[in-house]
Amino acid sequence: MKISLPSALVDKLNNLQEDVVSYCVPLSELSYWKIGGIAQCVVEPNSIECLQDALKITSEFPEVAKLIIGDCSNLLFDDEGFNGVLIKIGNELSKITFHGDEVYCEAGAWVPEVAYHSYRRELSGIEHICGIPGRIGGLVYM
Repeated sequence: MKISLPSALVDKLNNLQEDVVSYCVPLSELSYWKIGGIAQCVVEPNSIECLQDALKITSEFPEVAKLIIGDCSNLLFDDEGFNGVLIKIGNELSKITFHGDEVYCEAGAWVPEVAYHSYRRELSGIEHICGIPGRIGGLVYM
């Protein structure tokens, strides 16, 4: 499959950190549901700085579709694929920290893990999220 993204965008994405950009990725490999066509480009940032750079680069090309995803436990992909840039937030952006009775976590934190660590610190109020199979960023967004 040929990449149909603007060459200037591809050049800029290729200058991101090594091994964070992939092209012509089968969406079935990203989805819990194991369905979907081909994504033109998938960026998997490995740091906050890399995520910021990816967002800045993609914002320079408003004509190109952009979607931020997590583990895709609540997404169904079309067999037509995705002609744009997917930014996949995952384990590299999943830090969870506690300060007293406050929980701080990055968007890639696994929801059941946030619930478990909160429980272990005797914090209450988010018990209901323990069975949600996804990332905290998607949970907050939804």
